[in-house]
Amino acid sequence: SRPNPADDAARRGGQINYTSRKTKTKAPIPTRHELDSQPNSARRPNKDWISQNRSTAANTKSRAPPKKRASAYKNFGQVPDYIIERKIQLAQKKEAEVASRKDDLPSGMVQVPEEERLEVLRKLQSGKKEVAAELSRFPLVVETLSRKKAKKALEAKMKEIEDAIKVFSKKKVLIEE
Repeated sequence: SRPNPADDAARRGGQINYTSRKTKTKAPIPTRHELDSQPNSARRPNKDWISQNRSTAANTKSRAPPKKRASAYKNFGQVPDYIIERKIQLAQKKEAEVASRKDDLPSGMVQVPEEERLEVLRKLQSGKKEVAAELSRFPLVVETLSRKKAKKALEAKMKEIEDAIKVFSKKKVLIEE
């Protein structure tokens, strides 16, 4: 059974000791007077570490660079022939596909040239910005009939422009002759 701290306190005259009997006490910290009475050599060795490191660094041998080993292969560092042949075959295959695509145009259709396609795409994007600016000028709640019609017309125009941008964003755009 464990003794009650309050009972121990009553026996000692009212003071409670909260330390356990099992704990060991450490050595006391030395006072300033005790530290001052010790010579400096006992506390810290008096060495010139910088000059010692300098002399140690001067006396060490530098490591030799790793030896470059000569390759055992006569074509070391060159692309193998089978890879070059494979690249040539793939390039020829792509050229044949591009040539066959040009012939795949439906009758009565013409492909839009790249410069024209990009110009139309730029115009569509600037038109989209203008319509978006006009839409942003509308109030959140439109009450009059004429303003509702105008807003609906602008939203329809925006949808039409977005659809045209989707079409002209493709690499191949076909139009009727």
